[in-house]
Amino acid sequence: MPPERVTIADVALTSVRRRSIGIAVGLVAALGLAACSDSGSEVNSQVTNASNDVFFTKCTDQTCKGEVGGFPFQIQMPRKWNGTLMLYSHEGRGVATTPMQEGVDATVSPEWTLGTAKVGASLLASGYALAGASATGTGWRVDQQLAAADALYEQFKNNVAVPNRVYTWGPGNGALASVNLAENRDWVNGALGMCGTLAGLTRNYDVALDAAFAVKQLLYPKMKLASYSSLAEATANYKAAMKQVRKAAKDKFGEGAIKLSVIGPVGTIPPKTATLAGAGISGQAEAIAAGLQLVLARSTIDRFAVEQEMSGNISSNVGTNYLERVTVAQRDKIDEKEPGATLKYVTKIGKGKRVVPDQAARTKANDSPGLSGQTRVPTVTLHTQFDALAILQNDGALVAAANQKGAEARRLLSPIVVGPPVFYPTDDQLVPGAGHCSFTTETVFGSVQILDEWVRQGLFPSQSLTTELLGEGSGYIPDFPLMKWPAGPTG
Repeated sequence: MPPERVTIADVALTSVRRRSIGIAVGLVAALGLAACSDSGSEVNSQVTNASNDVFFTKCTDQTCKGEVGGFPFQIQMPRKWNGTLMLYSHEGRGVATTPMQEGVDATVSPEWTLGTAKVGASLLASGYALAGASATGTGWRVDQQLAAADALYEQFKNNVAVPNRVYTWGPGNGALASVNLAENRDWVNGALGMCGTLAGLTRNYDVALDAAFAVKQLLYPKMKLASYSSLAEATANYKAAMKQVRKAAKDKFGEGAIKLSVIGPVGTIPPKTATLAGAGISGQAEAIAAGLQLVLARSTIDRFAVEQEMSGNISSNVGTNYLERVTVAQRDKIDEKEPGATLKYVTKIGKGKRVVPDQAARTKANDSPGLSGQTRVPTVTLHTQFDALAILQNDGALVAAANQKGAEARRLLSPIVVGPPVFYPTDDQLVPGAGHCSFTTETVFGSVQILDEWVRQGLFPSQSLTTELLGEGSGYIPDFPLMKWPAGPTG
């Protein structure tokens, strides 16, 4: 079982007392929300302004909720505002993975952290203003998220207050949008990208194609890989493929488990989830099957939405050498169960007919908003070690891009990786460090603190500071070696 965790209020209060940065923290339930500040002090536009009681105009139903620029938005203000605006970009809303719900308010903070406390309530209790605006369609839609963020910032600045500092943050595609804003908007002072698809549209859908391609070659020869004629066709394709994946996972001591263990590294599917430790070939196969449930949905149902958005198939695996994906340790583990199995099955995968993209669609996808690595403000990334939907190599791709831009760009980038405990719980309790966005509430809140102290106090996120602020049970791995993007057409 994970170690007992302190409350989020305790984490914040301890940090406040130790550093004397003056953030007002109290019990979340006692504070609630407020419409205006008790202070009449003037706004100081300097990032280094230390005031934690900044004037803002009272919210109304019109100024803090509704639509701006055609995008649903919401703003929440604390009783006493510290002058910082947290501008949130939500996870990409695919048809299958995270469907958009009609009539739901725009999201201002994550609601998927492990534990009972909500990050948003904790941030409000600490004096942060929260705001979020939503894209209006399914698919990739990072361009909409950028436009929504621009419109929301203007709404806040014109109707609530001019913030002393703005931090953009979000998960998945929201992480990509948040870091893009930090690279390209002078009103952004810091960014926090969580479990992000930071390598961009083409790369992430190429590796999703790789997983589907491996499933087609080893488990479901009838699988269609791209260019779906309808959502119904894509959905039926997904369901039929997953039926064969589940059948293989049940074959724990036979060929099915071995095939899944090969599909894992070939398709960059982690051998662990937030509840499955992946012990042995059978346990590893079960975890890979669970990961495929998400990744195949992206490569079929969500792919259909992207194909409509980009007017064709964007993905390719032409020239990809799948044998390069399998490490020596992975090969030895598989071959111990069945000698020569790795080479046999990877060779079979490699002989499949490769997928050629629609070049106009791929060019359009490559031109969609991404990251240059030109980091201009403190930027923190937070990722689990084992994430099937947004593989950890996304953070490695951003680090590589920053390295290309120079020492200053790399200095302003701090990647944080958290891993799961050695022994997983036996009651299906979620644990941090494995799975998509599997973080404790303290870890997300602590990451905001890390960013805030970097921006406001100039405190670079050292290992000791990061360990302290992420909280017990975060699974933080100092000096985790980020991997390069998997070998392939965009590697």
